[in-house]
Amino acid sequence: MGDNIIIQKYQEKDYEPYRKLFKEVFQRELEEKIFEWKYLKNPYGSAPLIYLAKDGEGNLLGARSLFPTELWVDGEAIPAVQAGDTMVRKESRGKGLFSRLTRYSIDDVRALGFQVVFNFPNQNSYPGYMKLGWTDLDEVENYYRILDPSQMLKRKLKSPALYKPLGGILRSMMKFKQGITQSAKALNEIRVIKSEVIKEDMADFLSKNLTKPVHQTKSITYLQWRYENNPKGEYEILEFWKDEARIGTVVTKILGRNEQNTVEVLEWAANKEMEELLLEKLMNYYSKENMALLKLWQLGKQTGIKPLLEKLGFVRKSTDLHFVVKPLGADNAFNKVTDSNNWYVHKGDTDTA
Repeated sequence: MGDNIIIQKYQEKDYEPYRKLFKEVFQRELEEKIFEWKYLKNPYGSAPLIYLAKDGEGNLLGARSLFPTELWVDGEAIPAVQAGDTMVRKESRGKGLFSRLTRYSIDDVRALGFQVVFNFPNQNSYPGYMKLGWTDLDEVENYYRILDPSQMLKRKLKSPALYKPLGGILRSMMKFKQGITQSAKALNEIRVIKSEVIKEDMADFLSKNLTKPVHQTKSITYLQWRYENNPKGEYEILEFWKDEARIGTVVTKILGRNEQNTVEVLEWAANKEMEELLLEKLMNYYSKENMALLKLWQLGKQTGIKPLLEKLGFVRKSTDLHFVVKPLGADNAFNKVTDSNNWYVHKGDTDTA
């Protein structure tokens, strides 16, 4: 790049140029309430970690954003950042601007005391991360479970005379009402309570029942900010109880209710011996809620619950996303964060969910 390119941190006066660049790159508006939630009301830092590339006349050419968070690594809280919202103006691409912005931002957050940076790049930006020495931990996989074949067939077949009877037959074969691996009696013993707020005991349950030593801190403060205060989607917080004991907590996002009728699992945890029962109850619950499709994330190399998902009829589909990490310390203190088997990662861990 020419010497007239200036890299600098975001200031309040950069808001409108930043919004314009966002719209140009992502083809959608950046709502003010989302910008405020994401950058100004983050519980781990209220000063935006946005880094801008400008030409000699002050025109915005690109931006690199980082979002402060906190990792839990073997019981220790580690300050971390997630990278996202990378933007380079079309005519400025292929000139090394992505690399310059990334190096500058990493140097800055390292100086601020952050110790790990991670991201979920797609195929467009993934090669750039590899050139800059990040560690590719895994590919992201999406697991799908059809809940209502009629709704899925409706999009393909159009004619009610075709999709309704065929969907009814498939739905009967899938035995949603009777249960797939669990009896109707076992499913009926589970109560699902829809909560309007994240509660302290829910956050505690989620934190204590994550089975991996590395994950974002699931504190009440983080979860309230991430879901309760998030203006981006229709989130549902579900509690699962058997007798008088909590067996699971799930956070979902509804995509296009009455249109796509799809629900994504963003966070979930269950007592180990109750995972199968909870997942089937979740399927049963959203089938009755008229949802057509249930989606759940899984890292590719982790065996984890894959056998259980396959048993319950989930279908695996690869994505173009990778999970990449870069420790910012100078020693080997963070070897755990460069092993994908150590991570708890779900869709809710991304900045876009």
